[in-house]
Amino acid sequence: MRKLDMRLVVVAPLVAAVLLSTGGCSSTPEVNLATEEKAIRDTEAEFAKAAATRDVDKVVAFYADDAVILSPGEAVANGKAAIRASYTQMLALPDLELTWTVTKVEVAKSGDMAYDYGAYVMSYKGASGKAVNDHGKFATVWKKQATGAWKALVDADNSDLAASKPAAAKRASPKKAAPKAKQSKR
Repeated sequence: MRKLDMRLVVVAPLVAAVLLSTGGCSSTPEVNLATEEKAIRDTEAEFAKAAATRDVDKVVAFYADDAVILSPGEAVANGKAAIRASYTQMLALPDLELTWTVTKVEVAKSGDMAYDYGAYVMSYKGASGKAVNDHGKFATVWKKQATGAWKALVDADNSDLAASKPAAAKRASPKKAAPKAKQSKR
């Protein structure tokens, strides 16, 4: 019995020291939320630059493989192929100007998911030759990849402008004459 008591006296402090030094059973490293927020803001800035240069490949690279875009009056763009098709069409609009500003970024304590939201402004020349102007808001859900990069998982936007009539709300495409007023991906 004496040997058992002596082992406890020696082993118990060692076990306690190991548990305290590793934070208990958790092996999750501490996340610096401010650093992750900055990373997302920086990613958004690079995303906006890619859109401004109309580089479809660079724009699509900001999305996760299983990402979706949710825009009003449009089918869900599900996956990178659909996202590529949507951006190819939008970035080909004449005189396109698209900018956005992130208002808020919130990172989960786990550091692997986040969301942001903000406002966008978009203009382009419509099929009639007249300027089409839009402004609205967006929200994006971000997921941190194994590489450490943040990729958009869900990207939703909606216009602040009144909804157009159904006949005028057709999506711009090579087969349609007039794009609708709102086509932002931001």
